[in-house]
Amino acid sequence: MRLVAGSHRQVSVPYTRIVINAPFVGEKEFFNFHPSNFTMNPPQAIVGDSELKFEYERRELDAPSLRRQLGHAAGLVEWLWCY
Repeated sequence: MRLVAGSHRQVSVPYTRIVINAPFVGEKEFFNFHPSNFTMNPPQAIVGDSELKFEYERRELDAPSLRRQLGHAAGLVEWLWCY
């Protein structure tokens, strides 16, 4: 349950948190660089020593939507890696 601020009260809303760990090989400092080409909607992940942690929170589980969002994030990471 998560507390959501309403107009004058807080409401508890059930949700599911999904965490996907994507391993990588190399230096994590690479993720601090900004390429000359960029997107206004970069993927959001927590950078660990050898993995990226993508966290998604959903009120309803929708596998196709989550799959699309993760595919989009993976594509952007690959696109950034090529620069």
